[in-house]
Formats: sequence, C-alpha cells, structure tokens
Amino acid sequence: MPKDEQMELGHDSFVNESFDLNSEFIPDFTNQCVWPELLQELLGIIKQTLLTQGLDEKQSESFALKLTLSIAEHMGGIQVYFPRGDKLHKQVRDIEIYNNFTGRNIKQLARQYHLTDKTIYEIITRMRTIESKQRQPELF
Repeated sequence: MPKDEQMELGHDSFVNESFDLNSEFIPDFTNQCVWPELLQELLGIIKQTLLTQGLDEKQSESFALKLTLSIAEHMGGIQVYFPRGDKLHKQVRDIEIYNNFTGRNIKQLARQYHLTDKTIYEIITRMRTIESKQRQPELF
C-alpha cells in the first residue's frame, strides 16, 4: 500500500498494535498534502521531547506517532486553546504547590517557589475551590 494511502487511513489502521511501527509509517515532512501542518508540527515537538528524555530515535518516532494520532482522534475537529508562557507556567506551578501542600509547610513552599506566604495561601484557596467544584457539582 502506498505511503499516502497508509496515512489517509488514519487512526483506525493503528487500532491493532500487534505490528512494530517503523519509519515507513512516519509522515514525510516534505509532503505537505499528507498531514496538516499542525499535526506535523505536533509530531515533531513530541518526537524531540521524547529524544531529550532519553528515548532512542526509533522509540521516539513510534511513540510520537501514537501520541499524535491519539490527540488527533480525541481533539480533531475542535478548536483548542493551549495557554503558553507565564500563564501556563503559573498554572503548573499552582498545581505543584497545591499537591505539595501539607497544611504545615506554607513557609517552605513560599521559599521554594519564591513567593510570599500570602500568595501561597491564595493559591491553596483557589485550588481548593477548583477541586471542590470538580468533585461536588452545584445543586441549583
């Protein structure tokens, strides 16, 4: 089956993962008509990230393709906003602070994240509110 036809089959062709993905299944980045530019870029970012985490070239290509296909399958056709820069880093930081909070380590967290005690309390309060709303829907 030609490479273009393999890629047009989409995620369904990868449901049975009993075969080993190899470079013949990886999209050709020079052929713009095979995959949309956004998916090509996403594939490249994931692959590069996996390489920096110590995976070899073949594993990185295989996992990057599987992850890209999964993302496309679940989020395809919808418009998605990914926060970036400071906003994203603050959100991740706040989750880390909340997860590391024991009730007795405000000063330690403030030093660790270079924040004031008051800011740590505000983050904990905000994250508790978010968690509470996720676990306990409003009655009315």
